[in-house]
Amino acid sequence: RTFYNVGVVDSKTSPVAAGFSYTGSQEEHDRYRTDGDSPIRRRATVALAQPFKNFALGIGGQFVEAAVVDPVPGRKNKGICLGLGTAFLLTPQLRIGVSGENLANDGLKDLAPRTYRIGGAYVMGGGNITTMVDLRQRDRVQYEYPLPETDLGLGGELPAETQGNDELLPEQMGSVGLSARFQDYLRLVGSYGHGINDKRRQAGGGLVVSSDKFALTSDGNTCRACG
Repeated sequence: RTFYNVGVVDSKTSPVAAGFSYTGSQEEHDRYRTDGDSPIRRRATVALAQPFKNFALGIGGQFVEAAVVDPVPGRKNKGICLGLGTAFLLTPQLRIGVSGENLANDGLKDLAPRTYRIGGAYVMGGGNITTMVDLRQRDRVQYEYPLPETDLGLGGELPAETQGNDELLPEQMGSVGLSARFQDYLRLVGSYGHGINDKRRQAGGGLVVSSDKFALTSDGNTCRACG
């Protein structure tokens, strides 16, 4: 399905930065699609961050809701989970960040899988060019895999990368990105990611219109074998 996202971040009007994002789809979930269609209906996230001299700390809460497929004991179709993150300014040009997402996701692991990230960015050319690298580990979820004909539940056929008790190995992906300013208010961004322990690939790009007081972003992503 096609999903749409809108978000806003305010880091100017208060010492505490605040952000909000919403993701949703106008199409109904089709449980019998063979490409791992997500049952997600909508996600809404609110986050706050406190900057200090050379680092910042942030916390976020996410509400997620999915289509009801079949009731499963202990599994929810909606709920709230939490995330934490920190970023460090090592030098004026070099910064790194670490985050944990969906850390409290009891009953929601198939809708809000636990995810860990570490990334870095290096700014060059007086701020005109930024290079980025990111490593991500994300728990896999059952609905990313095709449903066998005899299975009417949310879970599908498990891939080969399983441990005991049908536990799915985490998805690991490394990605690189580039952001380049080519006009006073225009910036082009792009990224490419490749799975470390599988064949997943992901590419994205976008255009940013920004000034000292605001930024507007339009972007798109394409993903192969990403569920």
